[in-house]
Amino acid sequence: MNDLLERKILGEILLCDNKEKQFDYLLELGDADFTSNETQKIFKAYCDIVQRQKIEPFDVYQKLGNDLNISHEFIVSLTDNIVSVSEIKKHISQLKFLSHKRQLQRILNSSLGKISSATFQDEVEDHKNELITELSGSVLDTKTRTLNFQELRAKLFENLERKSNFEGYSFGLSDLDILLNGIESPRLYVIGGLKKSGKTRFVIHTLSQLFEQKIKAGFLSLEMPAMEITKLLYSRFSHIEDTKLRSNNFLTDAEKQTLKNVHYDNDNFLIECNSNLNIGQVIGRIRHLARLGCKVIFIDYLQRINHDHKNQVNELENICLRIADSSRMNEVAIVLLSQLSNLAEREIPTIGHLKGSGGIGESADSILLFDNIYRRTKEESKRNVIDIYIEQRYGNSGRVSIFADLGMCMFKDFHNAPNSILTNQLVKKSKSIYQNTQI
Repeated sequence: MNDLLERKILGEILLCDNKEKQFDYLLELGDADFTSNETQKIFKAYCDIVQRQKIEPFDVYQKLGNDLNISHEFIVSLTDNIVSVSEIKKHISQLKFLSHKRQLQRILNSSLGKISSATFQDEVEDHKNELITELSGSVLDTKTRTLNFQELRAKLFENLERKSNFEGYSFGLSDLDILLNGIESPRLYVIGGLKKSGKTRFVIHTLSQLFEQKIKAGFLSLEMPAMEITKLLYSRFSHIEDTKLRSNNFLTDAEKQTLKNVHYDNDNFLIECNSNLNIGQVIGRIRHLARLGCKVIFIDYLQRINHDHKNQVNELENICLRIADSSRMNEVAIVLLSQLSNLAEREIPTIGHLKGSGGIGESADSILLFDNIYRRTKEESKRNVIDIYIEQRYGNSGRVSIFADLGMCMFKDFHNAPNSILTNQLVKKSKSIYQNTQI
């Protein structure tokens, strides 16, 4: 039955009265839609010919060369018993449905085999998440959708009416908000830095800012254990250094009471601490958190996602591309943390210092490189200064200097930094507006 439908569609394309119509119908089809060897070869020949001219039976025969299984008579017979091409769209839809059905069956059969052979509950859960990810990426409707300019125009003018001078959610840092336009969705932000440069503590700071804006956020930590994350959160909300939370002996009675007064729950942000996850499982988590209402999702960190270290460059490139695709598919902003190579110990960080920098550069909408100057140079005067070097796909690039109190996961604007991006007139003009409209 499949073979008959495939031949009928190929015959109907031959009967189209001009090259443009043939081209349009071929665009809706793909190699995987055809099951027999003959129809696949003919389809590929069609695609090559239509680039130059209208498809005719003799041209197809010539294109196929000396293929003994496909004669000129066979190609001409494709149009037998076809009176018109009025139902070609219906036939193409039927073929796409059958192809989609085969794809789903392959995914299910593969996953059921893995689940059947699993020994432990964790394995079953992992295979289940992989199945969910695969199924969510398999979509039948692949028709072209042109932009709705009326809708986009309304959105543009709605943004222009905003009192705030940026569109996204706030980092709580005016300089960063102005340069990046806040945290926009869908976007992939990559934060790169050396170990102990303040990346994870910046995530905790940003989570607290989103909490104040009543923006639900998710945090997937692949490195830090749950208790350490909890200490950082309590440190940020209580303004007590996290080193004091190691023991009761370090705290005053007033500080203990302050800690007891801190309240947050899973309705504000959803946090999971889990190691040994592969990219399929991470994508499954992104999808789950998005369905629970998270608008921003943090992942700490890229190199901790399971991959083949012997093929690290290609593996990390694939991981970044899939995470970027997931941000768009689920309409969320994703902030992905990444380690820098050891070369950045002695140099100002650049995109080249990111491990897997090629894939990150292709995938990320914005890259923020953290330079903890004291950590790198040991200059006492720079103890609380972090420079953030920013590269953007859709906006200006530059540098922002911020004040960091890493002990309390607190970051503030540092306007007096020399040679700061803040010399930009647009940013200067925005200062007073931001101060009056800060969320």
